[in-house]
Amino acid sequence: MRYGWKVKGIPTHCACGETNSMDHSLICKLGGYTSMRHNSVRDSQAQIMIEVCGNVQTEPTLLPINENDFERKVDTADNARLAISARGLWNSCEKTFVDIRITHPTSQSYSGKSLAEVYQQHEKEKKVKYNQRVIDIEKSSFNPLVFTTTGGMAPECNATESTKDWQNK
Repeated sequence: MRYGWKVKGIPTHCACGETNSMDHSLICKLGGYTSMRHNSVRDSQAQIMIEVCGNVQTEPTLLPINENDFERKVDTADNARLAISARGLWNSCEKTFVDIRITHPTSQSYSGKSLAEVYQQHEKEKKVKYNQRVIDIEKSSFNPLVFTTTGGMAPECNATESTKDWQNK
């Protein structure tokens, strides 16, 4: 990807009807690899957390809430799930929920934004959607884990990764 080499074996057209390219396959939700990529990162993160935390679960369902308890931006769905929950990420007794987002920082929608602004946007969107619900209803902490398709990590993701490394030593 970094060198712009063509990948052999990918179809010329995407399931959405667009001409397929490496960039398109990284952003298309219909024919791209976004779900597989997300689930692969989720499973890798969960496996690492199993080594340093307790009670690790993937795709845990959040407790149901009353829609009137929160602003409209908060995900109030009864079947809302986050990527991973683990006990002991930040301290031994606290449960932490994390949700993963993988973004393609060179997509057209981010032209004119710095990488720091892209990271900030995605961390903020995740926090607006889940943070208050996790704190008030789950009595836990929340961390967005924002990765890029180019191998970068947002600041909170970096802090979480550093914590896991420190605890593992």
